[in-house]
Amino acid sequence: MKRKSYLWLPSLLALLLLGCENDAVQSGSQAPSESTLLAADSQVEMQHKIVTLQGVIKPANREVPFVEVPAVVTLEELNHGGEAKVIASTLVKASYEEGFLASYQLQYDPGLLKKNGRYYVRVAANQNNQLLWSNNILVSGVTHPRSDSVVNITVR
Repeated sequence: MKRKSYLWLPSLLALLLLGCENDAVQSGSQAPSESTLLAADSQVEMQHKIVTLQGVIKPANREVPFVEVPAVVTLEELNHGGEAKVIASTLVKASYEEGFLASYQLQYDPGLLKKNGRYYVRVAANQNNQLLWSNNILVSGVTHPRSDSVVNITVR
């Protein structure tokens, strides 16, 4: 039997350990600075940040059938043609335990919003296909839809 020669192995190990010269160093280019990396990270974080819009819904008077009545809360975008587009929605219900109030929380990606869009919160409760109560959307505008905010609503 012939014994195989492994004389080339130390040369290969030396080459792997020492490596080859880096082309980036030879050409004079540099790695990105720490501030550049931080700016890129914060930009990616802002693109994926979820915004929370929350508030409390209360009836304008005691005659409104409010407690234990399910209501739909939506964040809507009003375009120039007067059409509404729903951005986020949730279902809420006031209870006796909550102190006769309904709390809502909408979460959405601000990337869905238009730059010059008009946004408002709509709340409506229907029973047997009949509107029981709703809010005045003209006073439920969202002034800063790209950041977390609170909009409390009174319904009639």
